[in-house]
Amino acid sequence: MENITSIMIRGKIEMEENFENNVRVGERKIWHLNGILASKESFVNDSLDGKLERYYLTGQLKKVEFYQKGKPYNVHRRYNDTTNFDGFKYEWIENFDKIKDSLKNEYKRLTISLEQIYNSDGENIAHRSFDRLGRLQLEVIYNPNTKISTRVFYHKNGGTMSSISYEKREKGYDHFGHYQTYDEFGLPKDSWDYIDSGKRINEKIAPRIKKMN
Repeated sequence: MENITSIMIRGKIEMEENFENNVRVGERKIWHLNGILASKESFVNDSLDGKLERYYLTGQLKKVEFYQKGKPYNVHRRYNDTTNFDGFKYEWIENFDKIKDSLKNEYKRLTISLEQIYNSDGENIAHRSFDRLGRLQLEVIYNPNTKISTRVFYHKNGGTMSSISYEKREKGYDHFGHYQTYDEFGLPKDSWDYIDSGKRINEKIAPRIKKMN
């Protein structure tokens, strides 16, 4: 096994990786210019295999992914860099922490921004995105056999469904079936059905309350 190490001008290691018969194998590590670890991942026969981790310049975890023979599988997660969190610090305190001192030394905790789930064939079957505070915003569940996606949006409270709809992936993304929206309390609002042409039928639009000036 031949160990290849790249050295920067100032003597800092930029990358370490291993080759066997000119094929990348084993662990590879890459460092940011500031000397902080940027990523570490494993290879088998020049293909990603196993756990992959990437880090921000601050050293905080950025993403975790899993691969097998180059194909993604299991749960992949991306995280926010909460070491640069001042703009959201007090909103977090207001929504999640009652004691204002609680984030003085703890605001660097991880908050998830994206989660993707892959099946054993490397197909993405679920997608979840979150806001800066880690509250669920969107969830998409995909069935590769039927090519149908279920798309769910959530209100800012991160728990109450805002809408649910269905799409078929054939020539693009075509809406079909029933579409339903909900208010922040979980009560149904607008709804309609899609027919094959994409036309909306059976529309039920909830009355709007005019806001007083």
